[in-house]
Amino acid sequence: MDAKKIQELISGYGLMDTLQDRLQVAVVGGVARSTIYKAFQTGPETPRTKIVLQVAQQVIADHERTVTEAIMATA
Repeated sequence: MDAKKIQELISGYGLMDTLQDRLQVAVVGGVARSTIYKAFQTGPETPRTKIVLQVAQQVIADHERTVTEAIMATA
């Protein structure tokens, strides 16, 4: 998944706070929102932006799985 698509999904699902919280654990000292936006704009150019995009993909996958499970539970 490319960085623009990741940004669209994170923004569309309202997961920016969740992403930033996960990055507090994944990266010692956390990651500033400006770094997250840089990763979305430039892609995986540095080790830190690679981590941001990897964690973002995991946040999206977790969210989509949770939604699917909730839908299946109501069916």
